[in-house]
Amino acid sequence: MFISWFDYFFTYSGGNKGLLGLLNAIELIMETGFAVTAFVTLFLNLILPEEMEDEEIPELTANHADDEGDREEWEKINKSKANVDEEAKVSGTQEVSTSTTKQD
Repeated sequence: MFISWFDYFFTYSGGNKGLLGLLNAIELIMETGFAVTAFVTLFLNLILPEEMEDEEIPELTANHADDEGDREEWEKINKSKANVDEEAKVSGTQEVSTSTTKQD
């Protein structure tokens, strides 16, 4: 059987099965590399600088994507409404003037 350095670190030969299980678990973790990986990640986490945050990118949503097109469309609608209102005023004043002339 392969003898490792950790076989001599925790030695217990008593009857307490809980302590024996704990020591076996510690030995297993140390043999498989989990502890080494944990220590390396802790070390790297302490020495490496934090990751730079990306710049704030404004979110483009469906509400804002067509703002320019919507603005142009509303301008066309408002112009056509203004033209219709002007025509109604012009025709309304003509009707008023013709109705007053008929009464005279």
